[in-house]
This record gives sequence, structure tokens and C-alpha cells, in this order.
Amino acid sequence: MKEDKGEKNGRLRIFLIGCGPGGVKELSTEAVRIIKGSEIVLGTGRLLLQAKALLSEEGYEELSAGSAAENDPVNVRMADKAGGKITGLVMVRTYTDEALRLIDEAQESLCRKGGEAVISVLYGGDSTFFSGALKLNELIREKEREVKLIPGCSSVQYFAARLNEGWQDWKLVSAHGKRVNIYAELKDGRPVFLLTNGIQSAADICRELALKEYLDCTVAAGINLSYPDELVIKDSAERVSKAIDSYKEKRGLGGDGLHTGPDLAVLLICPGKAFHRGIPGIPDEEFIRGGRPMTKRSIRALIISGMNPGREDTVLDIGAGTGSVSIELSMFAGRVYAIEREEEGIQLIEKNRERFSARNLDIIKGEAPEALYEAHFEGRVSKIFIGGSGGRLAGLIRYLNGSFPEALICFTAVMPETLGEGLSVLKELSYETEAELVSVSRSVNVNEGHMMKAENPVFIVTAKPPRRIGTYTAGA
Repeated sequence: MKEDKGEKNGRLRIFLIGCGPGGVKELSTEAVRIIKGSEIVLGTGRLLLQAKALLSEEGYEELSAGSAAENDPVNVRMADKAGGKITGLVMVRTYTDEALRLIDEAQESLCRKGGEAVISVLYGGDSTFFSGALKLNELIREKEREVKLIPGCSSVQYFAARLNEGWQDWKLVSAHGKRVNIYAELKDGRPVFLLTNGIQSAADICRELALKEYLDCTVAAGINLSYPDELVIKDSAERVSKAIDSYKEKRGLGGDGLHTGPDLAVLLICPGKAFHRGIPGIPDEEFIRGGRPMTKRSIRALIISGMNPGREDTVLDIGAGTGSVSIELSMFAGRVYAIEREEEGIQLIEKNRERFSARNLDIIKGEAPEALYEAHFEGRVSKIFIGGSGGRLAGLIRYLNGSFPEALICFTAVMPETLGEGLSVLKELSYETEAELVSVSRSVNVNEGHMMKAENPVFIVTAKPPRRIGTYTAGA
């Protein structure tokens, strides 16, 4: 594909350009060439100022200034003094809506008049790394238009260079527009690179980590990378949070929204060697449980193994109790909803959620199934654990089958009667079931020796829904 000047009438070429972390010096040679050859350049105010500075250096001058909205910082036309090339810089606030609309308008104009045009859409960092460019690229391609991704220097590359480190072993996570379970991301012991929602969010995360001494974390922060006022610091979580707060006080949180905006903060969280939780089975003593019974470590590990939750799963934990199973699920699932009717249980779940930084865990107070009638879940519920049913297991399973027919169901039972009730209704509904009887004994100190003390045997049942033609069956 040729990038600058078209050879066919009615040809619209679109480039989604990664501009690097900030300054003009971070633009690639290819990006500079395409921007100079574009009739229209779309982007946020910060990125358009970057393009404007580039064009000024390249011999362009501002022809006129206008405003699509009263306070838009950039909406200008630049002219090449030598060749007469004119490039319009147009600010957009929502790429997938405004940018797509402007591209559609340009296409309609070409169809009416004939001709050729190049449109560039600017993105911060790398257009292929957690970038909105990927969504716009998909939408443009659906309309069978000519579009190309132009990579840039990503924040992770720039940040690693500033820290004088390699990043090939880092775990890369984005917190833009979603809540992230920091504890879960750290569980395999690797450093976690985190794109945060802003300076304030970065400081909040550092303060949260500082309160959890068992994580033993070192944290590095990068604010406004590549700009003259950039901050790069690596220290304890507490010291980094104070440094970010001090930076914010000196520079202002938002500034003019162009150079010191709140969306330019990254973190690298490095857990201590003692912290490693790559598999399920958090030690019982790490939970806050009050005087309530709690599903023990060995049983939780088998429940998680049988349910096999992943990042795409939305999971319900019904009768959540202290929240120990909910916490374990949150380490692996994308979203977890804990349903609990007792106020004491609600308080314990809240405390454990805070302790384990389970930001992807939500709590619903009430008894199932009634508590689920008006509930709204983020994503399709794909897996369900029933830790307690209040003696209504059969009716609850029937409700879940009707409301979430594609979800895998797992439940535990101590009494054989409960097991029989559950298996009977699952058979009636054509689920494929697997039942296990687990008996665990733990050692206790007796004088100078040890004695094995048995815990109550527990039945664990995992049930896959019947396969339905034309639908995806969770857990299959």
C-alpha cells in the first residue's frame, strides 16, 4: 500500500497512527511522512498540538483558527508554505463516534466529487498496544475501507528504557475503563505493568499496596512520560504514592488537559519473592472470618479447579458466607458477584475484598433466587457456585437453569440428602454431572507430636449444561 498520494479517483486511505508517549521527537519517520501528506488529521487536543508543532517545524503555517466546540484547544488548518499542501487538524473527543462520522463524511464527498484523500487518526503510545485504534480499525474494515495501523513507541517500551530494564518478563495490564484485581494480577510473582486511569488512581493504588505488607512490593511510577515535566520514580509503595501526590500539587491534576492530563500515568508493581500465588488455595489464616464457618483451603482449591474460571467469565457465588470462595474466584475470573443474605457475612466479604484488593468482586445482599431478579451483571453469567441455598437447592437450580441456561453450576453439600436433591434436579434438566467426595485430615500438635484431625467430608458437584445447537455452552 502506498502511504502518501493516491493514484485512483475516489480513493480514501485511513491511517491509525501511534504517536508514542508524548513529544514530537517520539514520532516515527513513517508517521511524520503520513501526517504531512494528510488532508485531515484527527485526534485529541494533546496529540493535535503535537501534530501542529511537527507541521510548524516542517514549514507549515496556521491559515485560520476556528472551533467545533467553544472550548476546543485545537481545530486549525495548516498550509505548506512551499508546496501549498493544506492539512486540517480536527479535534475529536470520542474516536469511535466522531472519527467514524468524519471518515464517513469524507467518503461521501469523494463519491460525489471523485478524487483521493488521506485521513490520519492519532493515538497516544502504540496503536497496537491497548489502543482504541484497534476498535476503530475493526469498524473501518467492516465497511471495506482502506485502513492501516502505524505503530508507535508504547509507554511500556519508553518506561522500561527510563528504568534501564527489559520488559519481556512483565505482565501487561490495562485498567482503563475497568477495575483490576491487583492481588490476582500479582499472584504468579511477575512484575505487573499497569496502565492506570490517571494520576489520582495511580496514587490510590500505591496507597492500597502500602497497606498490604504481605505483598512486600516495590513500585515504579511514570507520569507524563517524554514530556519536560515527566516523573519517573521507583521505591516503596508508600514513598511512590507520596511522590505522586507531591507532583500533583506542584503541577496540578488536569492543567490545561494537554500536557499534564490525568490519563498519563503508568505503574510497575514488583512483588517480593515471598509472594507467589500461581494456583488456587489461599491459606485459611489469610482470611478475615470472624466466628463464621468457612470453606477450607483444600476444598476451595478443588472447587476452583473444577469450575476453571477465566478472564472472560462472569461468575456468581451464591451463599458466599465469608467470601473465601468469592475471593479465590476473583483471582481467575473477569467478574465475580457474591450473593449473601446475612449482614455479618456481608461485612466479612467487604473486609476480605479490601484485604485482597478484589476490585472485580461485587456484593449483592439478599437471598437467591429473589436477590437475582433485578440484578444487572457485567457480561454474560457463565459459571455459578452455590455454597449455600437455605434448603432451597432444587428450586434454585431450576431458576438458574431458566435464567442462565449456558452456565456451568457447581455446588457443595455436607449432607447426603442435599447431594441427592441436587443430583436429582440436575438429571431432570439433562446436565452432565460429576460428583466427588472429599475427606481431609489436618495435623494438630499433641504434646511433642502430631495427630491427624479429620474435617467433615464434603461432596463437590460440577454440572455442565446440556449442549444446545447453535449456542455456546459454558464449561464445555
